[in-house]
Amino acid sequence: MGRFHAFLRVSGVFGPVLLMGCAARMAPERPAASAADPCETTIIASFFREQGSRPDERFVTDLAHAAAVHLTFLRSIGPHLYVFSVTAPDADPGCREALERLRHDPRVRSVDVDTRRRAHGFSQ
Repeated sequence: MGRFHAFLRVSGVFGPVLLMGCAARMAPERPAASAADPCETTIIASFFREQGSRPDERFVTDLAHAAAVHLTFLRSIGPHLYVFSVTAPDADPGCREALERLRHDPRVRSVDVDTRRRAHGFSQ
């Protein structure tokens, strides 16, 4: 019976520590933003060269390479206006640096973050 009491004393001291360690191990980790986390956003872009209803794939690839971003064409929203998904290795949640690199390309007329608009006073 002496060993059992010794076990209870040890487990009473170290048991909660072990349980906390197990609980911490089982909790999903949510890492803070780091340099490895890419920025992601959706943009509306227009270009100086006519692109038609869908931008030329080679043009988009070259533009993305020059700005060190990844561009995915999503849709056309009007004459000369295109919506793209943008990702870049920048650790900037708003992708400001990536968007500035795109804006400075001489082929780009404008780049704006695609923000959803809704009427004031209404909630969805």
